[in-house]
This record gives sequence, C-alpha cells and structure tokens, in this order.
Amino acid sequence: PSSTLHAAVSATIKDDCEFNHSSSGTTGILVSGAAASAIIKDNDASIDGYAIGVDVDAATATVENNHIYNNGIGVRFTNGGDGTVTKNKFYDGAELNGKDVQITSTGGSVTAGPDNWYAGSTYGVENLSATSVDATLNYWNAADGPGPVGSGSGTPITTLVEYCQYLNDVPTHL
Repeated sequence: PSSTLHAAVSATIKDDCEFNHSSSGTTGILVSGAAASAIIKDNDASIDGYAIGVDVDAATATVENNHIYNNGIGVRFTNGGDGTVTKNKFYDGAELNGKDVQITSTGGSVTAGPDNWYAGSTYGVENLSATSVDATLNYWNAADGPGPVGSGSGTPITTLVEYCQYLNDVPTHL
C-alpha cells in the first residue's frame, strides 16, 4: 500500500511492506511523539518516492533491512528523535535519495550502521547535530570509503560522522 503511518504508541512494520509515492512533498512513514516507537524491518520491496521516506520526530525507531531509495531524505531524525539504522539498501541503481540519513540540529542519539549501503546523491549521512554519529562498517558506494570529509571517493558525509572502519564492497546480506 501507499500510505503514511502515524505511530501513536508503538508499531512494527515488517516483512515486505511497500510504501511508494509518485510525487514528492509527503512522508512515507511518520513516527511522531515522545511516546511513539517503531520497528521498521525487512521491507525489501521499497520505501520510495517521498520527500521523507521515514521521519522520526521526537520518537524512537529501529530501521533495519529495508530498501529505501528515490526520496528527498531516506530517514530523518529530528526534535530529539533517536534510533538505529542498520542493514539498509539506500540504492536502486538509478534512483538515489538526495540524503540517505539526516540528523537535524535537534536530532537525538543515532547509530547509522553497520551494514548499510549508502549512495545518496547529496549525502550518505548528513549530521547537523553537535554530537558525533557512529556510521562505521558501512559501504559508501565506493571501495575507498566516503568523501569529501572522508578520504574516499564515495557518497559524501558531513563532519561529526564516524566512518572508519568502512566496508570496501556491498554488504553480503544485500
């Protein structure tokens, strides 16, 4: 189905749910509010075509083993929103996210790895907060790691993104 989920308390979205939209300006999955939490897991069909694929707004989310592409922002954490992003494929071959993961200046504690395939056209991980984000053991769409803050030629990252050690090939589970 193509819809937006608003998690009031807790929700689990798993096992090949498909969220797609043909125009930008909307949110695929919204997890909102201090009492809200979600597990978004094993959706390899897709979360694509949104302004924001998964928006964690003042809530907590585990985003694991999904196919998230063709969004302005794949996963965003804002207003104290926190969680983990692991084992996701942010790549489709042609339709990239603008930013795969974004932590806004008001975002909470986020772990952005391991085993993600980052390929965002603007950023793999954009960290606008004052706190460092662990994004180690990910593939940055290049064998030599992320750039330009990183030493490689892969998907760009911002400062305060810990990327070493990185994977030099696509994670095996993808």
